[in-house]
Amino acid sequence: MGRVRRWTAICAFVGCVLGLSYVLVAPSVVAAKVRGELAAHGYPDAQLHVDSIGLRHIELSGVTLREGLSLGAVSLDAGLSMLWGDRIDEITIRGANVSSAALQASSGTPIGSPTTRPFRRLRIADSTLVIRDTEVAVAGTIAFGPPHTIVDLDTRIASVRRGALVAHDVVGHVTARDEVIRACVTGTVVGAGGDNRAHACAYGQVQGSSIDDARYDGHLEVVVPIASFSGATVRLATISAEVAGALSDLELRGTARARAVELHDRFQTQLAAPQLAFAVRASIDTRGVTVVAREPHILHVRDTSFVAAGSQLAAHQATVSLPAGSIRMPGAPLVWPRALTWTAPKLEWAGIRLTGASGTFEPLTEVVHWRATRVNREELAFHAASGTVTGTQLAWRADRASWRDAGVVGVRGSVDLERGIGRWTARNGRWGRSRFTAPGGVVDLDPSRADRVEWRTMSGPYGVELGAGSLRYRGTRGGIRIEHGTVAAAGGQLDVQPVTVPDEAPTDVLLRARGLSLGELAAKVGRGRMRATGVVDGEITLHVGGAGCSLKRGLLRTRGHGTVQIGDGGLRSRLAASASTPGLAVHHRVAAALADFQYSQVIAVLGAPGAGPDLRVVTRGRGNRVPQDLDLVITIRGVRDAADRFSRRVSRGV
Repeated sequence: MGRVRRWTAICAFVGCVLGLSYVLVAPSVVAAKVRGELAAHGYPDAQLHVDSIGLRHIELSGVTLREGLSLGAVSLDAGLSMLWGDRIDEITIRGANVSSAALQASSGTPIGSPTTRPFRRLRIADSTLVIRDTEVAVAGTIAFGPPHTIVDLDTRIASVRRGALVAHDVVGHVTARDEVIRACVTGTVVGAGGDNRAHACAYGQVQGSSIDDARYDGHLEVVVPIASFSGATVRLATISAEVAGALSDLELRGTARARAVELHDRFQTQLAAPQLAFAVRASIDTRGVTVVAREPHILHVRDTSFVAAGSQLAAHQATVSLPAGSIRMPGAPLVWPRALTWTAPKLEWAGIRLTGASGTFEPLTEVVHWRATRVNREELAFHAASGTVTGTQLAWRADRASWRDAGVVGVRGSVDLERGIGRWTARNGRWGRSRFTAPGGVVDLDPSRADRVEWRTMSGPYGVELGAGSLRYRGTRGGIRIEHGTVAAAGGQLDVQPVTVPDEAPTDVLLRARGLSLGELAAKVGRGRMRATGVVDGEITLHVGGAGCSLKRGLLRTRGHGTVQIGDGGLRSRLAASASTPGLAVHHRVAAALADFQYSQVIAVLGAPGAGPDLRVVTRGRGNRVPQDLDLVITIRGVRDAADRFSRRVSRGV
């Protein structure tokens, strides 16, 4: 019995000694073991405190690997077995605070190295990763193989500021299986235009044992339902890109799309379904992100519009090429390239259409250089046109221009976009076989106001010669409204009275003649057989239709006294015979007096079709060589038919 008591006492004593040894020695042994592992991984100055040691768990606190690498409280899923080198099943870290700068400055073999990793699973809770001045909350697990390494982490950023932009409530989720990784993030970006919710996902393969030397090969997707900035509003924007390389040298190739983009500029620009193809090089480090274009970006826009001079410009299927070298730093404004190249198969503005348009845009000076194979406004068309827009001034030129049967060559012009008024000039022009010198005019982009065409001289077949003239007109539905027209003719002037000329139905155009030279008219009509002096006024009505132009009626009257000399005896005889004075003797005296007489009045009347003789000429005067008083009414038939044939040939240019 006594022997049993002695052995019991001995065992109790040994147990006490062992328990006391466990309490006194084990923490220092465990701490030394942990410090040795950390030193082997490049953290020789690590600090820690062993709080408790159990058969299954060891609790550490105050774990600091180096400055900026504080792990907080660490729980090891291992007991005394770790003292003889057994692998730890799980490590749990709570309250860690780690800076990215400290991670980059670390040396030695990373704890996560597959060949040296001393644990199977890492749990992270209530920890913080500090990137620059941004705190990222991190929680989740990392399970190491075999057979696979699996990562499942949640992140959250309460707020981050980059320049004028502020992001808050940024929630992320990262999953990985061996080298295949997927990361998604959702957050709200606050800009000058308001809150913008965005979602981004990246997935692909990662190869490497650390952040610095890892290489990425994957895909990036970004979705922004609506984004408002101080200068623009973007609706349903998406970015899709292939990513390859290291963080210090990433290659991104992809496409950025949006349902619509509205620029809050003075042009009120609107882009429908823009699509930008890009190839850039990005560098990511603790200082931020640097993006440099490796080759020209190509921006495709389905429908683009902006307002200029009160009118909307619309481009269909436009393409813009942004040159390489565009750089954007976080928080800094975009460094615009010197020039953007653009093309658009079709442009429309203020009723003007440009076909095959292309050019360049200089963002810094807001200068636009453009060219187009064809520019037309209704039936007016310019071919091989080009120009420059500087501020509100447009200067342009074209090889030639055409309107119905009219055309000009060597055209130059300018447009005041603010006032909506343009001027143009050309070397010469034509209308059928009629020719114009120095044609030009004024175009008003407001369709409710009149345009103007002008010329220095006009010449046509059969000796038609007219001087300087102009015509004010504006297009209407199905025709042209002539506000006023004037042309120098026969030493005087012909004025076109206001009238609407429909495209289909014929109409009458009234011409008022003022101060025409009777001498010039006589020379043209008489073809050298007649001379005269004096001034003529009157009115002529033209009937304008699809078949051309014809005389309808007219009245010409001399203004005061003058003389007439008819040198052709046969013509004098025919005129005397057609007069309303009977008798052969009188006929001879009248014919002789017409050779040289002074008139007090001459009136030529062209009646309406079907109203008797075509032309009646009333003459009152007295012969200079033959003292014979003249009071004649001369009737001339066939004048209308001859004039109609002449007018149609001139109007058609044949």
